[in-house]
Amino acid sequence: MKSKGQRAAVTTGLMGLCLLFCLAVSVSVVRRCEAAFYDRAAAVASVFPDKASDVMAALKIPSAADLLAGRNILSAYGYNGQLLDVRFIAAEIISVSLLYLLCFFIIAALALAAGRRREARRIADLVQYLRQVESGVYPVLPRSGEDKFSHLEDELYKTVSALRESREMAALGKENLAVNLADISHQLKTPLTGVSLMGELLLNSLTDKKQRQAAETIISQNSRMTDLVSSLLTLSKLDAGVLPLNRKPVSAKDVISSAVQAVDPLLKQKRQNLVIQGDSDSVLFCDFGWTAEAFGNLIKNCSEHSPEGSQITAAAEQNPIYTQITIEDEGPGFSPEDIPHLFERFYRGKQAVRGSIGIGLALAKSIVERQGGELYAENSKDCSARYVIRFYEHAPEENNEYMRSLTPNC
Repeated sequence: MKSKGQRAAVTTGLMGLCLLFCLAVSVSVVRRCEAAFYDRAAAVASVFPDKASDVMAALKIPSAADLLAGRNILSAYGYNGQLLDVRFIAAEIISVSLLYLLCFFIIAALALAAGRRREARRIADLVQYLRQVESGVYPVLPRSGEDKFSHLEDELYKTVSALRESREMAALGKENLAVNLADISHQLKTPLTGVSLMGELLLNSLTDKKQRQAAETIISQNSRMTDLVSSLLTLSKLDAGVLPLNRKPVSAKDVISSAVQAVDPLLKQKRQNLVIQGDSDSVLFCDFGWTAEAFGNLIKNCSEHSPEGSQITAAAEQNPIYTQITIEDEGPGFSPEDIPHLFERFYRGKQAVRGSIGIGLALAKSIVERQGGELYAENSKDCSARYVIRFYEHAPEENNEYMRSLTPNC
């Protein structure tokens, strides 16, 4: 960006060039007129060769009497104050006007081009500044003059300063929230663990059937409460962006196998079989532990909505863009009105199992999308439920909302 003094120097230089051009044109016009007059004088001298000395003396230093007498003679021949031809005068006027217009347009074009280049540089500087701010760098805008962008610079700097302060406060708030969540988790888990231990001791000491059933209910509800608290704390950390996710290349088969181990008791209870298909060397770019928990919630949901003795299939497929995991059961599938709300927190559809809280699918979606992946549900061609998960090799960490409509209407 040029300073005010530099711009004044450029303007002065352009005005000087314009003045020199005008002087050059004026000198050229005078020379042309002088040449035309010289031709007329030569013609007069040729008529009176014996009087040539008198003619030249009269041309150089004419007296008042000679001027008056000469004007009377010229007037008798029709020359009244105009000696040169009208066409010559018109041609000179037109040529001089065109030269001046050309000079004006050249200078105006140069000034306009210089102004546009200056504006382009100013805009490029502001764009670069905003890109640096977007990347988390907050440089100070250099000020070397005043122009029509100066007010915009001031407003941008004020906005960026406010944004920086907001980001710093948000980061500090997330840190405080992480600490508070850790404290809450510890404070909740301690009494819940104590209740579970006391319930087990109470159950072992009771012999009455009804009392034992009551103790078993206490233990069951306490376990359910523990799972709910753990899930809510995980969701809160995901929302706050303080859940550490160590994304790295891992085997898709290993992640699915780890997820199966967590729900294996439920699969055995319902005599269900889970089959892993697809590319055995497929790789996921994700956090192993949390992704396995997300897959476990999906497999658990498939198990709960499938008949006993059925099969659940987990297939892996990899292409140059993403790795896709498909989890499909042999149940009745999703109701069309439930699909848009399946991943909403605490949503319980028409086919929800008894005692379901409605947080497992929401947790799975949050974990997947927090890692830049996609998760959606649909009905397969056989009208069974299917979950599709996609992980990109270099996906951004931000939440990438993915909407998909229902395929076959079952």
